[in-house]
Amino acid sequence: MNYSSPFLSVNAWTPIGTTTRYPTSGTYDVSTWSHIGGVIGLDPASATSHGVVTLFWTMNADGTGIVGVQGINLNSLIASMNQLRLMNQGPYLYLTYQPFVGPNPLAAQLFGTNIGSLLPELAGDTILVDITSAQLAAYSNATIYPCDYFAGSARVYLSAPAGVTVTLYGADLADQFWPLDSMGPGSMTTIVPMGTWLIVVSNANSAAVTYTVAVTPLVTN
Repeated sequence: MNYSSPFLSVNAWTPIGTTTRYPTSGTYDVSTWSHIGGVIGLDPASATSHGVVTLFWTMNADGTGIVGVQGINLNSLIASMNQLRLMNQGPYLYLTYQPFVGPNPLAAQLFGTNIGSLLPELAGDTILVDITSAQLAAYSNATIYPCDYFAGSARVYLSAPAGVTVTLYGADLADQFWPLDSMGPGSMTTIVPMGTWLIVVSNANSAAVTYTVAVTPLVTN
């Protein structure tokens, strides 16, 4: 059997007001699976929300003996659910969700699987950012979130006059954004991080400009 029944189900959309543990005590037995799969995300139709889900793998069923940790920043401004395929790091697992901003209406379905992937987050779309012939005022910035979660190599393309740049930012587990890569007009291959990331297009010119920007995942086996 390649897939288990869901060991975690959070009905859409369940508001999370304080740090919440799943399960409330003990752990999920994931010892027979090579990967953790499923979806998790925040309601894109709600007020802006962001928080962090953290997975803790342990050696013992009571939740002691942590042997692996993976945190993921989630944001309702990314419209799709995060499709996960995480390598299993231990025999037992529990999760926490920590809200930072907003009502955090959460949904999740997680299961064990022996069908893995080299990519921990699987994008359901082929183009993550697709902005064409947009206007940007003088000395201003445009913040753009991707349409889907994805972690891995990606191609960034910017068509704009000189003086316009695009910068990739990633969110950490304290819900802070950090610049990761930047370029002027042209294209580059970069690495986008797990969880929430975004791009900022900046116009340093004294006049408005027209720009086109795209981010495409480079899916490899």
